[in-house]
Amino acid sequence: MDLIITSKSAEQHLVDILGGKRSNWFPLKPRSQVPVYIENEQSQSIICDYIRGILNKTKTQLTFNDEVEFICGCLLPEAITHGISELQGLSWQEAEDVFLQGHLSRKLDDL
Repeated sequence: MDLIITSKSAEQHLVDILGGKRSNWFPLKPRSQVPVYIENEQSQSIICDYIRGILNKTKTQLTFNDEVEFICGCLLPEAITHGISELQGLSWQEAEDVFLQGHLSRKLDDL
């Protein structure tokens, strides 16, 4: 979480997604449950508030009906995948595979 929020390493990536950069998470698709690496409600609240702040200050032409669903279903997986890629030195595809498989040697609190 520190890598994503304090260093703001994922911020530009999220801004790029909001600007139209391709995302495997948007448009939102019905999915089975996505692995979540956030272990407690306080951390979940902090990261979601951070992402909501990016969403609120960034103009986007993406259309979504539910802000919470958009954050949880698109922007949060993008931010976590970015953190995994940075923290573990993986390619984007490898990091996304790790995210989807739920195999992470460090917890999200380390991101």
